[in-house]
Amino acid sequence: GVATGKPFYFENVVEELDSPGEYYIDRKKDELLFWPSSNEGDAYLSWSDKYLLRIVGGTDVTVEGLHFETSRTTPVEVAGGTGNTLRSCVFRNLGQYGVKVSGGTYDRIVQCRFLDMGAGGVELYGGDRKTLTPANDVVEDCLFERFSRLSRTYRPGVSVNGVGMTVSHCEFRDAPHSAIFFNGNDHLFVGNVFRNVVNSTGDAGAIYAGRDWTKRGTVIRDNLFDNINGLHLYENGVYLDDQLSGITIEHNAFVNCWLGMMVGGGRDNFVHENLFVRCHIAMHLDARGLGWAKGGFDGLKASLESVPYKSDVWKNRYPGIERILDDDPMAPKGNIVAGNALLGAGKDTDSMEAAFHRDSQVEGNFSESGDWDVSVRGNTLVLGPRAKAQLPPALQRLDGTKYGPRFSIPDP
Repeated sequence: GVATGKPFYFENVVEELDSPGEYYIDRKKDELLFWPSSNEGDAYLSWSDKYLLRIVGGTDVTVEGLHFETSRTTPVEVAGGTGNTLRSCVFRNLGQYGVKVSGGTYDRIVQCRFLDMGAGGVELYGGDRKTLTPANDVVEDCLFERFSRLSRTYRPGVSVNGVGMTVSHCEFRDAPHSAIFFNGNDHLFVGNVFRNVVNSTGDAGAIYAGRDWTKRGTVIRDNLFDNINGLHLYENGVYLDDQLSGITIEHNAFVNCWLGMMVGGGRDNFVHENLFVRCHIAMHLDARGLGWAKGGFDGLKASLESVPYKSDVWKNRYPGIERILDDDPMAPKGNIVAGNALLGAGKDTDSMEAAFHRDSQVEGNFSESGDWDVSVRGNTLVLGPRAKAQLPPALQRLDGTKYGPRFSIPDP
């Protein structure tokens, strides 16, 4: 609602058309009033709402070096098939996502640049959750910058849906909400850098998923979360919301974040050997399922029963999931939070309720305040002499780690 001190804006109000870059649409007269900027080049108006390129049922098709710009909708679709690749392409000034990939296997988006997107960058759909068969689709060495420009929330740089997707060595920067949103199982997010995302929303994460006991097997490893702040209302580097379970978070660096990561009441999460530097709060660990969120049981049970969680495939991949309804399901059982380090001012944990401590392992974590010589130079984490002298060897190895794209990305 409207209240003192809350942010607000007017949309499509002609009286507010008072500065360059703004526009007003009179839908009754079918007229556009636009105040162009004098120093930003030509202005373009697109009526296009169709795909510019579709690869349907293709095998080993490569699209390389093309620019897709100035469309109202998603310009590229890859549907079905296997082994298709988009390489060194630029997606810019688009009203929706840049690429939609669905129903195929081993498709790749490599060394592409996504700039000024109305929604997100890439949508991935694939794999079979019933059999846990992976799609093996990959997004790697890409840059996502200034996305979610028109749809400000829930339009991430990469939306991951299904089984067995990888997002590696990408850079996400300057966006109001999440960078990666995932559903499904057994994804890998590795070697990425997240910088200044979730910058104007709260209750969100650079990497986010939630409200499901079955979205298990995803690994979040060797990523850099730099300057994740926003409105100081639960902005996280990694956000495991509302009972999300079975996720591994290890060997990541969280630097200058309001809240490094959250385990929101879930089970069987493994949080191991992460470094938190100058974070207001390093970790939030709670038992919400036994308190204010206990009303979410019916939804969680419905999601559980929508997959064959008692099948041999699921029991072998995620031991114990077949017994979850008989094992105090809303309790935060089986989490392991160990070997993490917090350097600099801030809390090491917040809201770690007694039930979390009782039902999970929280041990072997290191915390020390003071002025530590730890910095981010470009996309590289640099530990000073004191940090290297005091940190456990497992965390010392993060010194000099280079995150983000490994290869040059084409200029637009």
